[in-house]
Amino acid sequence: MGQLMTVSGRFSCVQLAAVVSTLKRGGVVCMAADTVYGLHCLADSEASVSRVRVLKGSGERPFILLVAEPSGLDDVAAEVPRSGRRLVEAYWPGPLTLVLRASREAPRWVVGPGDTVAVRCPRDRNCAEVLRKLEAPVVSTSANSTGGAPCLTGADAAANFLDRVDMVVDSGPAASEVPSTVVDLTVRPHRVLRQGTLRVDPGMLLVEG
Repeated sequence: MGQLMTVSGRFSCVQLAAVVSTLKRGGVVCMAADTVYGLHCLADSEASVSRVRVLKGSGERPFILLVAEPSGLDDVAAEVPRSGRRLVEAYWPGPLTLVLRASREAPRWVVGPGDTVAVRCPRDRNCAEVLRKLEAPVVSTSANSTGGAPCLTGADAAANFLDRVDMVVDSGPAASEVPSTVVDLTVRPHRVLRQGTLRVDPGMLLVEG
């Protein structure tokens, strides 16, 4: 049985330390991050990522990497086109996930089809604080089994995952019932793979040259 943490507003110092400690030791934490509740673990822990795959029931489906700052994109992506920089400047931090070619430094177990990574810089203050303390990317995927509806409240998250993860952070209702928008920057023209809570200006997707 995991630990249930109830949060009202921002993390206290004790709460922040507990979440960070759980992730550092390879644990899985269920908490909200900009949109719906998600399952999170350190990206550089292959065992933890494998555990999340089992929880998700998603086989080889790639996950999203969360970074603390927009500059963290350069640590996991081989290159970022100018159109990608425009999107970052316009929408990060926020519920926009960018798909790019993976760098050599990106852990192989988080790299998706076509040698790609999906990356987001979250706006949620608690999630951002955790990432800054960790100083490392975190794997994130919606808190549900593949094909099922994501958890939209802390109570839902606890009912579904408390007995299977190390910690559930109950911060009340999710910020949105719709997940992040996903844009693929590895194709020309760039393509919206998933229309989520954020509406991207089509002009931002134009490719130079």
